[in-house]
Amino acid sequence: MAEAVIGLLAILAALAWGLRYLDRERKAQVALAEARSAVERTSAERDESARLAAALNHARDMAETARKAAEAANRAKGEFLAGLSHELRTPLNAVIGFADLIAREAEGPVGAPVYRQYAANVRDSGQHVLELINEILDHARAESGALRIEEERCDLETAADFAVRMLTPRAERAGVLLSAAVAPAARYLRGDDRRLRQILLNLIANGVKYTPSGGSVTLAAMLEDGVPAIRVIDTGLGIPAEDLDRVLEPFARVESASHRKMEGAGLGLPLTKRLVELHGGTLALRSTLGVGTTVTVRLPASRLLPPGAGAARTEGGTAAVQSGALSQSTIAATSGLAPVPLSILLVDDDPTVRDIVAGLLRGWGHRVIVAANANEALVVLDGPEALDLMLSDVVMPPGMDGTELARQAARMRPGLPVLLASGFAAHAVGNPAALGPDVGMIAKPFAIEELRLQLSRIAGQRPAPKTANPAANPVAGPASIPAPSAPRPARAARLLIAEDLAINRELLAALFRDSGYDVDLVADGAAAVEAVRTGDYDMVLMDVMMPGVDGLEASRTIRALPPPRGDLPILALTAGSSDEEQRQCREAGMDGHIGKPYDREILLSQIARRLAANRNRTGTA
Repeated sequence: MAEAVIGLLAILAALAWGLRYLDRERKAQVALAEARSAVERTSAERDESARLAAALNHARDMAETARKAAEAANRAKGEFLAGLSHELRTPLNAVIGFADLIAREAEGPVGAPVYRQYAANVRDSGQHVLELINEILDHARAESGALRIEEERCDLETAADFAVRMLTPRAERAGVLLSAAVAPAARYLRGDDRRLRQILLNLIANGVKYTPSGGSVTLAAMLEDGVPAIRVIDTGLGIPAEDLDRVLEPFARVESASHRKMEGAGLGLPLTKRLVELHGGTLALRSTLGVGTTVTVRLPASRLLPPGAGAARTEGGTAAVQSGALSQSTIAATSGLAPVPLSILLVDDDPTVRDIVAGLLRGWGHRVIVAANANEALVVLDGPEALDLMLSDVVMPPGMDGTELARQAARMRPGLPVLLASGFAAHAVGNPAALGPDVGMIAKPFAIEELRLQLSRIAGQRPAPKTANPAANPVAGPASIPAPSAPRPARAARLLIAEDLAINRELLAALFRDSGYDVDLVADGAAAVEAVRTGDYDMVLMDVMMPGVDGLEASRTIRALPPPRGDLPILALTAGSSDEEQRQCREAGMDGHIGKPYDREILLSQIARRLAANRNRTGTA
């Protein structure tokens, strides 16, 4: 019995151990199955991760390809616009140049006065097309990031007053009332004065264009929550709500019968928006059909300046008053002071304006010599009269205009300050300093305080009185001994002009006629190089784009010649205005560029300055 019991217990123990073993085996199998399942899941996840990574890489490649394609398209667009502008500027060069010569009767009377008016119409229309091309190029530069602003101190009140006075004649013709108000707290800003004036001119001109007779356009500038805000409010046609965003896109226009009657390429608002954004600001539209439109420009608070900030300075150090803005320091320096008498040559073809301004100036204690046109002014400039200032209208038909007269004054009376008065809006965003360091711009109709301050500024920096003809002025000593005159060149400066288009050569010959220069014309770069090798020249004017040997290659060849021929000043004649083309000109050895279409005053002024700089550098007469 005992052995049976022990054997049974042994069997039960063996069975218990076997069952335990089988349970461990079962658990091991379950664990193995779970492990296999985990491995399979991990593998599947790894495969999915790899697939997603591949898809992400593919998406990145696609995005990079799209970005490169967009950049290439943008470059292609810029190159297309640059090329198109070149092709358009080249014929415009002849259209504007020859029309201007006819309108000014440069070669003699044209006969019936109506033909002179026709030529002026052709010239003005060409200028309108040129402004449109420049607007397109400005927009292209802004899109590509090549448009830059020059930081300076700006007087928003003066800029607004300037813009309103510039556009008043246009508004009066349209029967639209203009007004402007600038809060003192928002008056002084840091920015690009020329571009800010362009913003105001664009917005006000746009308002006048779309406002019927009897309406109004109002400019208001103030601080809103510490941020300078500029609003231009018109009572015009209005813009449909669905078009508010679209009109801020380039070349977009409102498709309605009333808007289709208006001229324009649809670039004014988009370009203005770009200029605002360059200042870190925003431009927003609010409009109601038949009621009017409000354009709001907000600039960063960081652009506000305190009223007592220093006088504005441009990049070259010239006071901003040169371009029409008056600084607070100038106001402080001139207000309350007795006027310093000046001897002023006043030139204006309008007898009413001439008499009113002359009376005003004489009332301030100045001595005034009046001239009804440029010819009378030239007689005064060539005479013994001591002059401290020439105040001239820009537009004086027929004959020589104010900019040409300013150029002649710079030759006859070096250093004589010149104020050019204009009521033409395009002059407001120009650069009068391009005619010389002594030339400034003032808007018509005159703001009395601005005119007074301009005169005070000139009086404050007036040198000793100058005369044009020292020999005509008696001096102490025997009457038979003339006063010494400035040394003159032993010969007239000789210019070589390389231009492949016959019509442009003919235009240049007409522009240089009676200019005092000896001019030789050649038709390509190879001929220009040969002429420099064999002739004596003071300067080369080189067209950039010519068949065969172009202007760049010709310039590099000339620079390789031994001095003095290899050191001749070379100016590029180009219809292009891109930074890339100007860089290529510099790398080819050119000293500067003259843009097409040619402006005779700027052309001759640039040449005279470059020749003077070269004479100073070489010490030659």
